[in-house]
Parts: sequence; C-alpha cells; structure tokens
Amino acid sequence: MIRFLKKIDYRYIVSGVILIWIISLSFIFKDSFVRVWESLKDFGLSIAYYFCELFYLPYNIKPTINDLSVSSLKIISDFNIFDFSNFQTFFDVGFNMIFNIDTLLRYLNKVADFLSSTTRFLLIFAPLVLLIILKYRTYFSENDNKLNSDSKFLKIFKQIELKFYNPIKNWLIDLFHFFFSKKFFVIITLLMFSIYFNVITIIVEFFAYYFYLVISFDFLSLFKQLYKFVIDLYPLFRFVPLPIWLILAVYLISNIRKNIAYGILNHYEMKNRGYINSIGQVSMICAPMGKGKTTVLTDMALSQEVMFRDKAFEMILENDLKFPFFPFIVFEKEIQRAMYYHEIFNLASARLWLKKKRIRFEKNNDKSKCFDYDFSKYGLYYDDNLKRIHLFEMLENYVQLYFIYVIESSLLVTNYSIREDNVLQDLGNFPMWHSDFFRSNTDYMDAFSRHSHILDFDMLRLGKKVIDNNIKSNAFEFGVVVITEGGKERKNTLELKETKKNVEQTNQKNDLFNMWLKMARHSATIDNYPFIKVLIDEQRPESMGADVRELCEKIIFIRDKKDTKTPLMFFYFETMIYDFLKSKFSNIYYRYRFVRSDNTLFIYLLKKLVSKYIHYYERLKNTFSYRKLIIESEKGTLDNNFEKNDYYIMDKKIYSNRFSTACFSEFFEYKSLASSLGLNDLEEYESEKATLNELNHQSSYFINELMEYTQRKE
Repeated sequence: MIRFLKKIDYRYIVSGVILIWIISLSFIFKDSFVRVWESLKDFGLSIAYYFCELFYLPYNIKPTINDLSVSSLKIISDFNIFDFSNFQTFFDVGFNMIFNIDTLLRYLNKVADFLSSTTRFLLIFAPLVLLIILKYRTYFSENDNKLNSDSKFLKIFKQIELKFYNPIKNWLIDLFHFFFSKKFFVIITLLMFSIYFNVITIIVEFFAYYFYLVISFDFLSLFKQLYKFVIDLYPLFRFVPLPIWLILAVYLISNIRKNIAYGILNHYEMKNRGYINSIGQVSMICAPMGKGKTTVLTDMALSQEVMFRDKAFEMILENDLKFPFFPFIVFEKEIQRAMYYHEIFNLASARLWLKKKRIRFEKNNDKSKCFDYDFSKYGLYYDDNLKRIHLFEMLENYVQLYFIYVIESSLLVTNYSIREDNVLQDLGNFPMWHSDFFRSNTDYMDAFSRHSHILDFDMLRLGKKVIDNNIKSNAFEFGVVVITEGGKERKNTLELKETKKNVEQTNQKNDLFNMWLKMARHSATIDNYPFIKVLIDEQRPESMGADVRELCEKIIFIRDKKDTKTPLMFFYFETMIYDFLKSKFSNIYYRYRFVRSDNTLFIYLLKKLVSKYIHYYERLKNTFSYRKLIIESEKGTLDNNFEKNDYYIMDKKIYSNRFSTACFSEFFEYKSLASSLGLNDLEEYESEKATLNELNHQSSYFINELMEYTQRKE
C-alpha cells in the first residue's frame, strides 16, 4: 500500500481536491441549476411554438421565454422594475434623499471624520517616516568597499527566496500547467463554472428567444430579455471579487490596444510593400552617413522576399483553378521527392524534370503518367480567350512557382548578412509560410532563424570571372540581390579612367556585370512575372557608373527622419511612469554605487521591482515603435523630377538582430589587432598651441607641403 501511494503523482491528488471543491460550490449556486432547467424548458417551448406557427399546426403552447424566473424574482423581490408607478416612487424618494440639507450635513460630517482619522494616522507615523529618512541618509553616507558582499538582511532574504518562495512558486506553476493539461479536469471545471455563472443558461436562452422572435416579431420584449440577461449575470458579479475584475479589465484593454497597434503596423507594412512594387527591378538608395540607407535597404529586402513568396502563392492558386480537378497534391509530392534527391535544385532543372515527365506521358498516353489525372474526362487544355494552354504548360509554371514557394532557404543574396525568421508550417499537405514581422516571438528566434546567402559577384558576371571555373558562377537565377556600398564595388567613370577592358585581369569593364543587370529578368521570369529584384545603396548616386545608375528605375533619397512614435493607446502614461522610475532609480542607484560596493536588501528589492517594469516597458516599446522617413525618388538618369513618398521603419521588423550596421567591421578589427598601440598610447599635445614637432607628427599632406615650401625658401 505504501509503495502504491509513493507511485501516485501528488498532482492528481491536489487536482482532485480542487475539483471536489469546485463541485461543492453547487450548494452555493443552487439557483443556477434551476436557471439551466428553466432555459431548457424555454428553449423547448420556443422550438415547438416556432414549428407550429411555421407549418400552421394547431397548438396550445404558451412560450415562457418572456417570463421572469423564480431565482430572478428572489433578486428583485424588493422592487418590480416593470411597474412604472414603483419606478416613479423610487425616483422621487431617491431624488429627495440626495438633494436636501440633511444629506449635505451628513456628507460634511463624514468628511470631517475622514480628515480626523487621516491626521491621527500622520501623527502616529510621522516619527517612523523621520526615522526612515535619517536611516536613508546614513545608508548613503557610509563608505563601504566590501566588493560584491551581501548584507546580513539580504542573506536572510535570499535564503527565504531559495527555501520557501521559489519552491512554492514553481510548485504552483507546475500544478497549474498539470491541471489544465488534463482534459477531464478542464472539461469538468468549465462545465461547472458555466452552470454557476449562467453561461449555459444565457446561450440556451439566446436561441430560445431567437426562435420565438423570428416567428412572433415581438420586438417589445427585447427590454425584458436584456433585463433577464443582467439578472443572469448577477452570480458572476457577486462571486468574482473586484480585484479580479480589475485584472481582467486591464488584460482585455491591453489585448485590444495591442491588436489595434498590430493592425496599424501591418497597414504601414502594406504601404511600404506598395511603394517597393512601384520602384521597378533595379533601385538605388542614397543618403549621407548615418541617415539609415542600409536600414531602408534591409527593410525593403525583407519585405520583397515575403512579397515574392506571396506572389508565388497567388500564382499557384491561379494555375490551380485553370485545371480544378487536377490532383495537385500528387504532383506536389512528386516535386518534393525530386527536390529531396536533388533532381530539382533550380528553375532550369525544374523545367527539365517536367519535360521528361511530359515525354513519358505523350509516349504512353496513360493516366498513371499524368499524376493520376483523368485527362480523358476533364481535358488537357485550358482556353483563357487569349490562347489555349496545355496541361503540361501550366504544370511547367506550377513546378517553378512551387519550388520558389516551398524552399526553406533565404531568397536574399547579399554582400552583408541579413537574418530572417520566416517559418514554413507543414502538416504534410500544402505548406503555409508564417511571415509576420511583428508577432514573432524572440524565444523561438534561434530555432527558426536563417541568414541570407553570400553574394559571390562572379554569379553576376557574364564576362570574365575573378575565380576561374568558379562553381558558383551560374548558380543565381531568382531572388533579391542586395548590395551595400555598391559604388565602391562598381566605381564610376572617373575612377575607372585608367582601367582597360582588354586585359587578362577581371575588372569592372570586362566582367559584363552591366550586361547581366540588363538581362537578369530573363532567368527569373515565370508566367510573365520576374522573380528578381536588385537593391543597391550608396552615399551619392554619382559614385556609381552612369551605365549602372541609369539602369535603376528609381534613385531613392532619404530626406528626413521623423521622431519615433508608438500606435499603442494610453502608452503616454506608461512612458511617464517609465521616465519617473528610471530617473529616480538612477539617482539613488549610482549615488549608492559611488559610496558602496556591497549588496543590500534595499537595493536588491529596488532593482528587482524597477527592472520588472522597465523590462515590460521596453518590450512594448520595441515591439510597436516606428518612425516615418520622408523619401524622394527620381529616375536613374537624374532628371531632377522628384516624387515624394513616406516610408515606415518599424523597430520589431528591422532591429530584431536583422543585420549589423558595421557590416565591414571585421576588416577594421583585423587592422586594429595588427597594431600594438591604442588611443591611450598616443601622444598628447603639451599645451594649447601645437609645437612644430607636434605638427610634424600629424603625417599631414598640408603640413608636409608647408614644410617643403619653407625648406625651399630657405
């Protein structure tokens, strides 16, 4: 028996006791069971009345849906609201009780009593407050250099946390998760509270009244139904305490305002995507240093990748409806198998794979060679009033679109790293992408993150390559090419003045990159839609050669950056609390850090409380903050015809570890590590005026030129 008890999970025993307590509440909510029975009776009579009236059947049925229940009459026994004379009497008595001199005098007497009690309270606790102030001043005046040592009270508090608080908290959390993980406990709990709080009654009464109303058109009874609804809610308001209602109200308001804010952010994202769609296949973003050109570049690239997958999905549906009875799931499983065995690895191989399938079908003319499609019944052609499309012509588009849609790989090819966390959800049928930039959970970021592909520029060169026989030179077909500091890679005409085309070494004049840029859409076009976008950033458009620059449909200039805003309602009040707490805590904490280095209970609790709120505030702010950029765009020919637009940068989307603004910092780190000196090792000026020797230490063209001129004069 003892062994058996040891094997029993204590959580079942505790959960069982909780369930027995919940069931025992039936003695308190006896009237709720009566209301369930009455609602079922009302429903039955309403249904009978409905069908008898509908089919003109003889009946002797009186619907009871408009009758007040026995339990309702108990609650309102002191006053019948449906008797107007009672209502008038109640109003007159209430008005006279409120607006008279006796009521005013009693009110003033209560105010005096309150002030008297408050004064006594202040007099009693004034010495304690004074003692706290004196102790507070002493606390910060004592110099302490006990590095990271805990005070006596903090040690006691940590032991209480360790031995009591944390085990109890973890036990309760574990019990909560266990209880709600068991369907039996959850179903019984929900059923009992649905009865206690008249939830079942309200639902049944709603349908009972619906069937009564649609046949009787008794709209005058709506007020009585509303009154019955309020009476049925009475047990809920009587049983649930006010603090719980306040917590629920805060929770509901918080969720409502978050959903509104998410809707606003998604609206701005859609506006951004509309603008990205309008700028063409090749675009350049220009702005001075620090204006956010690489941020905008990355933001556009992330949106464009999602748009390509969304477009592929849209075109998949369009092709599906051309042959609605084709077994696409069978075809898709064949594509997945071919991708697994690397028979399909790009668009060209997808077309070749389908071409072989078509040859086999036309050779055998068999249903099994047509992915189990009954072509004899449903046909092999689709006529869109422009042309007749063969089934396999549609499937050629479908296999390429499906390949683009399902590959669990980034569609970005970049010369700096961009992180993305789109998730492909697949239950074994048609997969769906989850690409919400704003509701993604950072806890799962590492599990689903992937990064953009490394851009080997040989992939974009139709002429000479930097690496002979580069295995990756023909790998790129479709996707988003993202190049930061593009002018430094391609250079302009002036910088390439001394560069020759007819030389052995690969350079900007003989690699035919510009030719690829002009023709790139040919490798990525499916069903007349090009799945390719080239985005470049540079500080000035003139830094890029004219040939490349004029291929850009738009040169985008970042003109202004507005202040950060948050679409959350009431966020202003949370910001005020945050500013107050942070400023006060900063003053206290760093004053403490200046005089002491030990750990005390006061600072420990203060940090714990303040950090909780700051963490809550910063998560909200980082999720919903955005800023508007004012951008102007002109054609690559720099015709000075500017088009003004707004572009929205949203923190959750672009700053979730998407990219590094110092993307070439590894070079400078290597450069710095090659030195044995740092800033602290450099010479300082001896006075406010530099000496001649100090000027010579500047390695300055200007100073050297002055010195040479002086020496020539001498």
